[in-house]
Amino acid sequence: MWRMRFLVAAFVLAVTQSFFVYNVTFAQENSRKVVINEIQTGGLTELLHEDGRREFIELKSQTVETVDLTGLRLQYFSSTREDTLVVGSTPTREIIVLDGLLAGNGYVLFSFEGYLSVADGYFGAGSTATSGLLAKSGGHLRIVDVTGAIVDAVGWGSAKSPETKAVAEIQAGSSIERKIIDTLSVDTDNNFTDFSPLLTPTPQGGSLLEPEIEPEPLPNPSPEIPPCINLRISEIVPNPDGADGGKEYIELHNPTMDIIFLSDCKLSTSGNTKQYIFAEGEFMVPGQYRAFYDSETGLTLPNSAGGEVLLAGTDSDEMVQYPADMKSGHSWSWVNDTWIDSSSITPNALNQLTVVETIAVTDETELAPCPEGKYRSPETNRCRNVQIASAALTPCRSDQIRNLETNRCRSITNVASGLLPCREGQERNPETNRCRSVAGATTTACQEGYERNAETNRCRKIPPVLATSPSVGIQPPKSRLNHAFLGVMSLMVLGYGGYEYRRDISNLIAKLRTRRAVKLAAK
Repeated sequence: MWRMRFLVAAFVLAVTQSFFVYNVTFAQENSRKVVINEIQTGGLTELLHEDGRREFIELKSQTVETVDLTGLRLQYFSSTREDTLVVGSTPTREIIVLDGLLAGNGYVLFSFEGYLSVADGYFGAGSTATSGLLAKSGGHLRIVDVTGAIVDAVGWGSAKSPETKAVAEIQAGSSIERKIIDTLSVDTDNNFTDFSPLLTPTPQGGSLLEPEIEPEPLPNPSPEIPPCINLRISEIVPNPDGADGGKEYIELHNPTMDIIFLSDCKLSTSGNTKQYIFAEGEFMVPGQYRAFYDSETGLTLPNSAGGEVLLAGTDSDEMVQYPADMKSGHSWSWVNDTWIDSSSITPNALNQLTVVETIAVTDETELAPCPEGKYRSPETNRCRNVQIASAALTPCRSDQIRNLETNRCRSITNVASGLLPCREGQERNPETNRCRSVAGATTTACQEGYERNAETNRCRKIPPVLATSPSVGIQPPKSRLNHAFLGVMSLMVLGYGGYEYRRDISNLIAKLRTRRAVKLAAK
């Protein structure tokens, strides 16, 4: 009885603890103020034909307070993209830039114009496309703030990078919706468990508030920072490995602690007459590196003659000239406040140096001197032992020998002082410090049945001579003991087999007796 009570108490404790941990985690995960609440990727007409333009995206507030949506972006990634959860990654399509104030626990709804009358905003306004923007078989949606940080993300169907696991494919005419606990949408960063399919979509909106009247600006406001200020060119790759098309790039870096908007920035090269103008609202977050490939910009980088790259913008122009005939797979990189020809290519990341390049840019006068007996290698910049030719060494004294490992002289007395004296008829070899037989010294005769080994000068047993026959060859000696041993072992094996199979043998004998009795009775 006490065991049953103990098990019940343990079960109740485990359930209570799990519920507590779940609620703490749930409260932490729902600290976000806005989440994607419901998605429809296509609907059905009155004739049950699929209509890709009958789609909507519903967002929901996770707080009782008013939420400012200004600057939030709703972005779409195709199902094959694997960078949807990477900050700063470029979306497949920018759905809409949000604006306005969302009431506490309220909903905001976006759809194609002409589909839902309760929509608060429209994407694809004026579009004549027959298909929608969201693929029903699989895709990703995410919300990012003005810094590029990911606020929420959802993947469905064949999406490769959802939050933990994707929701099932959204069927035409249906939708997926977040589960609700009390007034909060469940958001555990697992799309599969957070969402449920709905056969009948339930689009909700109308919670946007009227914008508040902004106060009068204070006198002498601080001037706005113009775009492109402090933006740098950090890496140029004019000759990548293999074919150049789609692999040449110009990398920009934001070294500041502020967001830099690229709206008025322009890129150009000496190999083109046109400029690349960045998209409206495009920006780089603090510390970000971003490579702009020729497939995106349409700008080519001449290699054989070298060239120039110009970053132009409001009150900011930076021109970088790279050398001619750069090696394949090399980059012209900004490292340690200088431009170098680097053998490593690092798109979208901090520029790296190889060991040889590090030595080339290192001031050797700052290195500590090598210890005595060593010198600095010009290849590795490390200290290594000085190799001294043996012919230049001073000979050791008569009472010394040279240590082959350290190349130094050491005293023979110190080496041999702890050794036992050699036996009579032996002497110590000065090269190995071992005892050896004295040449010409008399030796004691070996005992009968032994002979002296000419190599070691020691007695060894004479091997027995085996009888041979021209026709038979060498015959091994026969032994009655071996036959007796084999006989005993055979009897033991037969006895053990008889014991193990005694029932089978008994049954077999009984069957044979029965057959014999039947035959005798038949006669």
